[in-house]
Amino acid sequence: MSDTVAKPFPVLYWFSGANDIPDGWDWRFERRMIARNSDGPGTGSGLLASPFAGTPEVQYGALRYAAGLQNWVRVDDGVWIGTFNVCGPDDVARPQFLPGGYNVELGDGKVWRIPVANPLLPTCSLQRTEFFAWDEKANKCRWKKRVAEDWRQLSEQVEKYAEIILSAVATGTDGVDIDDDELRDICARVICLNYDVTPFEISVFECLNADAWGKIFHAFVDVDNLLQLSEGMRADPFSDAVAPDITPEENIFGEWIPDATATDPTTGTDNSLLLIGGSSLFSNLRDVWTWRKNGGGVNVGED
Repeated sequence: MSDTVAKPFPVLYWFSGANDIPDGWDWRFERRMIARNSDGPGTGSGLLASPFAGTPEVQYGALRYAAGLQNWVRVDDGVWIGTFNVCGPDDVARPQFLPGGYNVELGDGKVWRIPVANPLLPTCSLQRTEFFAWDEKANKCRWKKRVAEDWRQLSEQVEKYAEIILSAVATGTDGVDIDDDELRDICARVICLNYDVTPFEISVFECLNADAWGKIFHAFVDVDNLLQLSEGMRADPFSDAVAPDITPEENIFGEWIPDATATDPTTGTDNSLLLIGGSSLFSNLRDVWTWRKNGGGVNVGED
């Protein structure tokens, strides 16, 4: 007799008036699927389906629609995605997380593992491949590293954010904006690295809110370690010139980090940095460095 306890399906789809998975959605059910005709969150009957069909290690209960026990979101004409209210990150976690990363409590009050996707840092969770190619600066062939192709586009986007932060900290740039929709999209994509969900499906877990975006960004960019990089191991970050002592071997792309200058906030210059969706990730340079020197993280909060 098995001691396995049946679990509720963590991801559900309901297709209004359908008997089969509609075109455009079948990719989500290529690996596994269970489906049946059923009523659902819309009117009439339709197809209730889940891409979680169970394994010998994980058994699920009855595939059913239960309005009071589930949360549903409409994502297309006649297409709804839902989950049981008791489900959370543990129910959709991939068999193995990417290495490293941070445990972050999101808007649902539960802890999600957010990987580091910043290729400028050795803490990057994404797999890297090595290749032997010509280096223009060295004027010879040398071994280089780059993020594996599956994650390269994502890592390039995160690298752009990292460069914005480095530039802002170095120059005291006031109010560097990042598009809200772009930020939300990349946060959702980063969550999918460790969890078997799509950006559409994440919404039904109600883990994303105003505070969550900043926390996720802080984790996948690895802001604390990025600030150490920008500090260049200097004891006084407010000196006239800060030239980080970074060699090509320490930067996985084999490129030099340019010299940077830091502005002393005591001059009265407004050094607020990186405004994201109305939230200030860095209140000012002095707060950033004081916070770090006291052993804390970056102060994330509302203006």
